[in-house]
Amino acid sequence: MNSIHSCICRRHIAFLFVTMLMALFATAEEKDKQLTIHYEWRPDTETHNGSVVSIMITNNNDSTLTFSMPGWTPGAYRFAEYGRHVREVKARNHDHQTLRVDKLDDDSWQVQAGGNHAIAFTYRVEKPLSFFGGRRDDSTHIQLEGPSTFMYLEGGKAQPVTACFHVPSQWKLACGLDSPPKNLHDATARCESAEPKYLLYAPNYNTFIDAPVEMSQFEERTFTIGKTPFHVVMHGVMDFDIDGFVNMVKKICAYQIELMNDVPFTKYVFLYHINPGFGGGGLEHLNSTTISLSAPMLKESVTAGASVTAHEFFHLWNVKRIRPKVLGPFDYSQPVRTKALWFSEGVTSYYADLAQVRTGLVTPEQFLDMQARQIRVLQNNPDRLKTSAEQASWEIWDRGYGSSGVNYYNKGQLLGLLLDLRLRHETGNKKSLDDMFRYLNQNYAKLDKGFEEDELPEIASRIAGKDLRDFFTKYVAGVEELPYQEYLAWAGIEMEVEQKRVATLGNVRLFGPQNSVIMLDDGPAAQAGLQRRDLLKEVNGTLIKNQHDLDAAVAAKAPGDTLRMKVARGEETLMFEVKLDAREDVSYRLSFLNKSSQQQLEIREGLLALDNK
Repeated sequence: MNSIHSCICRRHIAFLFVTMLMALFATAEEKDKQLTIHYEWRPDTETHNGSVVSIMITNNNDSTLTFSMPGWTPGAYRFAEYGRHVREVKARNHDHQTLRVDKLDDDSWQVQAGGNHAIAFTYRVEKPLSFFGGRRDDSTHIQLEGPSTFMYLEGGKAQPVTACFHVPSQWKLACGLDSPPKNLHDATARCESAEPKYLLYAPNYNTFIDAPVEMSQFEERTFTIGKTPFHVVMHGVMDFDIDGFVNMVKKICAYQIELMNDVPFTKYVFLYHINPGFGGGGLEHLNSTTISLSAPMLKESVTAGASVTAHEFFHLWNVKRIRPKVLGPFDYSQPVRTKALWFSEGVTSYYADLAQVRTGLVTPEQFLDMQARQIRVLQNNPDRLKTSAEQASWEIWDRGYGSSGVNYYNKGQLLGLLLDLRLRHETGNKKSLDDMFRYLNQNYAKLDKGFEEDELPEIASRIAGKDLRDFFTKYVAGVEELPYQEYLAWAGIEMEVEQKRVATLGNVRLFGPQNSVIMLDDGPAAQAGLQRRDLLKEVNGTLIKNQHDLDAAVAAKAPGDTLRMKVARGEETLMFEVKLDAREDVSYRLSFLNKSSQQQLEIREGLLALDNK
């Protein structure tokens, strides 16, 4: 990899102040003009641990200005306290005079503007670890997530934003944002510099920080659907069938666009980080997504990236536009709770599976296996009879990801399947969950209106032409057992149940490309010495790539057998001997009935094929 030039050291910040202020104040003329907000971003290529950000305010009339760092990222429902990573906060006026800055709390700073019409507020932000992808700032690439990087001006989130990114030499920039309109000449002037740079525009702060930025020597492929361009940006280990991968991405996008009959963006950007390990994840945005994938798994089959790609792309409707009312405009200063994450996240997972079977990426039998695995997860979770899908959605801020209890992804996916079957059954397959999403898109998303959470039963009933509130009362707000067999039978699908005594090392859950232990009860693994945040590498000498591998290793043993677990803990490599305990396990198998009625066949075919009437 080429070395990165134009290193920005801390001692250069004062020089940067002067340079940026000169560019800023050359265009500041009248105090009565509309307030303008411009960001300048520069990397710290000396430590690869952050960046320097300046926020330039012109046409200010206030005596004080308050700048705040978001406490969380939309789509990742956990309070991250990004203000903890802010350092070296400064402010100056158009005469380069230092202005007083007071820290109000962990996330907010107030500038004594004193009537100055132009202010430059600058800070250094150290990059936190990515939630699912490891470090996002190193010598090979920088991936910026807006909420952890850019503060907002209190009272100014609705104002248009321009931003200049000073990119290291030999690197490119990819982002879902576009260049500023041609009439913003002052923004262009502010971005004048001899070093590589990119000037971007957003109509407001929420849109600005919802557009992640990738900077590296990335690989890029493009395709169009209709007249809309799609960019597939890939960085990392590129040892897989890239053309086959991009074709798969296009197939998923084309299907979901046809399903929704809607293209609510002028371009879409996939930002893939291909990591050398196993596991990954993704985060949705309005017209882009960041996704981490496993290089070894992609090399084995490019369809290893299909599920998360379909999930994140469908999110551009479900949750980014079809959203609970509380999820936008956002309050970044505190947790924003909703009871509908089972619908926004879990049903999105259901549609990720539908996308794969309806495009032929998986067979109908494989689709049934996917649903059977979800049933097994829920039915082996005793908390399903205590915690509702709504309660699990509401409490995620308290419990955190990877905690014990009902998972709204898991139960929400099954609720999506059953609600789809119920709608098809009640209407003779004339209506489905597809129609409910198109209704929500037309009557809520396109009007930029969020739905009230108690509206979902009413909307489902409207689609069905019958009262479906019992479904939501029993299975969404309530904790009654889900009626799998009754509902699946409507599509000619049979469910077989098997119960047996199996080995267990306790409730151990892995997450991310390094297989970090994020859940650990007091079972055999914990008793042997395993700890949360350990990185699981091998079991009995076999490489563990993901949760499925760990579960398979345990399933191959009997109660009382021993597993040798190799983990990394900090700089140490540790070995643990774990004697497996026993538990009762219930497994499920779904299959198509050999003899099905005409109505069962119609519902089954409608479920598995594109149903866009």
